[in-house]
Amino acid sequence: MKQTLYVRSFDTKLHSKLEEFAKEQGVKPGTIVEDALEKWISQKKILPRKHFAIIYSDNNSLIDFMDKVKNATKDGDWTHVCLGRENHFALKHLKKYDFMDAAIKPYAPTEKSGFDYPRKVFDKLQAISKKKKAMFMGFMTEDFAHEKSLNVANKVEKIYNSHKAIGVAFCPYRLEDIIKAPLSDIFELIEDHDKTLVLKDGKLFEWNFNEANPYQLLV
Repeated sequence: MKQTLYVRSFDTKLHSKLEEFAKEQGVKPGTIVEDALEKWISQKKILPRKHFAIIYSDNNSLIDFMDKVKNATKDGDWTHVCLGRENHFALKHLKKYDFMDAAIKPYAPTEKSGFDYPRKVFDKLQAISKKKKAMFMGFMTEDFAHEKSLNVANKVEKIYNSHKAIGVAFCPYRLEDIIKAPLSDIFELIEDHDKTLVLKDGKLFEWNFNEANPYQLLV
């Protein structure tokens, strides 16, 4: 039995666009709406395993970003998880909002030459995310970049990519640790993440390297 579907914010202008597009495609408007709804539902059923690098130039921009992400994931579908040094300004902020600490005590990821500590942490995060998808804010790779090098941090990022948790993982880095690294390591950082984002003065920018043709610059 057909029923009338009332959709909030689906105004006359949008309805006209739908009818115009349906006419061009030779289908009924309801068919387009039904197809869009089915695709939306199927996408929602796919569990995300996203991995982002965040490069921040100042503390306030990072705090503002974390608050926005926290507020966007405040429904019951998400577990909020953090990782890093106890005295890190961002970790202190997150723990005010009851973020779960994924650290294995004592927190000392960079003290040994191997990567046993990061592997154990990522296994723990995987287990947490199986119960409820995780919004993970991890500062461990920042510690590796600052205390060792970005090259070493990239190795840890690769380990995470083979142990991805269900949800979204953010790996913040201080700008000064990134700009002093070789360009090859910066390229690798970008390649190891779904997106690399830069925070500056409260604004969010996507940072990527797209190969260009010098001849196209002259046209």
